[in-house]
Formats: sequence, structure tokens, C-alpha cells
Amino acid sequence: AVLARRLSPRLGRPAAPARRRCPRSGTPSRSAPLAMDYTSGLNPLVNTFDALHRQLQDYGLKIAALHEAVSRKADLASVESLGSKVALLATGLEDKAEFCEVKQCHDTLHMLSAAVSGKVDGSKVDHWDQRLLSLENFIQTKKLEAPKIEALERQMGDISLSVKALENHKAEFKEVEHLHAEVLHVKSSLGLKADAACVDKWDVALRDLTTACAQKADSGAIEALHAQYRSVNAGLAAKAENGELHQVKAQLQSLTAGLPNKTYAAELDVLKMQMDELAAYRATHSLTSPSIEALQQHLYRLEDAVAKKADRTAVSEFYHQLSASHNLPSHSLPLSASHSVPAGFVPQRLASPPPSRHLSPLGSPTKAPIGGLWQPSMDGGRLRNSLR
Repeated sequence: AVLARRLSPRLGRPAAPARRRCPRSGTPSRSAPLAMDYTSGLNPLVNTFDALHRQLQDYGLKIAALHEAVSRKADLASVESLGSKVALLATGLEDKAEFCEVKQCHDTLHMLSAAVSGKVDGSKVDHWDQRLLSLENFIQTKKLEAPKIEALERQMGDISLSVKALENHKAEFKEVEHLHAEVLHVKSSLGLKADAACVDKWDVALRDLTTACAQKADSGAIEALHAQYRSVNAGLAAKAENGELHQVKAQLQSLTAGLPNKTYAAELDVLKMQMDELAAYRATHSLTSPSIEALQQHLYRLEDAVAKKADRTAVSEFYHQLSASHNLPSHSLPLSASHSVPAGFVPQRLASPPPSRHLSPLGSPTKAPIGGLWQPSMDGGRLRNSLR
């Protein structure tokens, strides 16, 4: 309104001639007067200012009505309605934003806000402002803390997974401790020198424990249990009847020392030559019975020597096998067999006649087939089975 009043005396003046500018640079020419009249530039804005004046009058009426309403009702509901109306006014002003209009509306809004702040209870406004500021600060802090909260949630997820893994590992460790306690119990019970049946039972229990450990425990526990199992096996080997094995070994050495050490290869060659000569002579001449009996007796003696040689070879083989397996547990070789069998079997075997002798119905030994001499079994299977 003040601007309109100031400009109203100058609106009726004739427009001054336009300033002449240079064609290239656009600056005023040197012939233009220094004092410029601004009224000629405001002539096209007369209609605009008239419209603005009318709008400002309307706004003045509305603002006066709002002032009256504010003065009449200064409660919270009226403040909210005034706020909505002010928002509508601000929206209308934003729709028609020109530089003068915006400034005047801005001044009017400041005046209106000052009037509203003077009419309303200051404590409520301050309270709501503080709450609004606190809410804004809280929202800002939450926005800043959101990445931290997400990182903490991820850490909590990782911690829960690690706790589950630790619980599973704890359960497996409890099973390993239980198996370790059973192994220690087995190891302590082995110190009591149990008999063969008890040793077999503990050996089966150790194998079961080893299988369970291989299924349940991890690699470190398995290696520890394997080491304990090897120590238990070493204890079993140490607990065997070493004295009895040495006694059997001494008996076998004494028996093998008493056997003849003579080799019969030369006699066998001579015998073969005699058999060939006998076959050739029999084909051409008839033999008398005394010569046949003498030759048969000689063959019997040679067969006995060959049988003794075969028995000595079998006993030596058994002795070497027994010496190689002396680290086995005591139940692998019964005590009765280790005492009685080697002492009685060898003399009985040496005294037994070879199976190739045949008696005639008259009681005298008959002639055995020349080409089918008795050959003793050179493997020690029968002797080992008898000793078992």
C-alpha cells in the first residue's frame, strides 16, 4: 500500500523516451542523461500493481478478520484453525509469487505469527516446540544409530551361530571325555593282570571304544585315543607270560639240539643209483629173497633217517614261527600246549615207523614199490595244528 501511494503521483506522467544503447556492447550511450527517470519503466506494471492492491486489500480484510478471531478465541483449536488458514494463505501466496507480493505476504505472516504468539499460551507453545525439537533430535540420533544397530544385529547373529557351534562342540567334547574316562578305567584295570578271558573282553571293549571314538571325536582326540590304545597293547604284550614262553623256547632248543645234524643227500644219491641198478638187475635176473630183505631193511633205515630229517625241519620252522610271534598276548598260546605238546610230540614222532612199511600175512616186512618211496610232508602245518 505504501509503495502504491508512493507511485500513484507518478503514474500519470508521460513516458520518457527510451535510452539509446550501443548496438554492440549494450551500454548507454554517452548522449543519455545521467539522471534516469524510473517512472517510465514502471508504466507497464500499473495493471499488475492495481491487481496486487486489490488482492492486498482482500488479504487485509481477511487478516483483520483473523485478528478479530484471534482476539476473540485464543485457545488451541483456534490456533490450529489459524495455522491451517495460514498454511492455505502461504499456499496461495506461493502460487502467485512475485517479488513485491512475496515480501508483503512474508511481512504479513510475520505480523500474524507475532499476533498468534502473543495471543496463545506461551508455555504450551514452548512445550510443544521442545517436544518437536526432542523428536527431531531423537529421529536424527536414530538415523545415525541405524547402521550401528544393523551392525550389532549382524554381530548378534554371528554370536548366536558361534554359540550353537560351541554347544555342539561341547556335546562332542563331553562324549570324548566319557570315552577317555572309559579308556582310563580300562588302562587301570589292566594293571591287575587279568586272565585270558578278561583280556579278550577288555580287548573287545577297546576296539568298541576305538570305533566309537572314530565316529564321534575329532582328529586330535582320535590320535590321542590311538596312542592310548597302542600303550594298552604294549601293556598287554608286557603282561604276557614271558617266563613260560622262554621255558617253551628252551625246551624247543633242547629238542632241536638232540636231533641229528647229518645230511643225507649223498646217501640218497647212492640209494637212487642202487635203485636204478636194482631195477636193471631185476629186469635181467631173478633176485633171491635174502638179498631183497636186506635191501628192504636198508631202505627202511634210509626212510627213518629221512623222516627224522623232515621232523627236525618242521620243528625248526615251528620254533622260528614261535620266536617271531612271542610278542603276542598270552591267550594266543595256551599254557597246556606250551608245556605238554612239544615235550611229547617229537619223541613220539621220531619213534613212529614210516607209513610206507607193509607187513605180509606171515609177519615179515614185504617189499615196497621201488618207484614209490615214502616222502614226508615238508610243511609244518600238521605240527602247528597239533601244538595248537
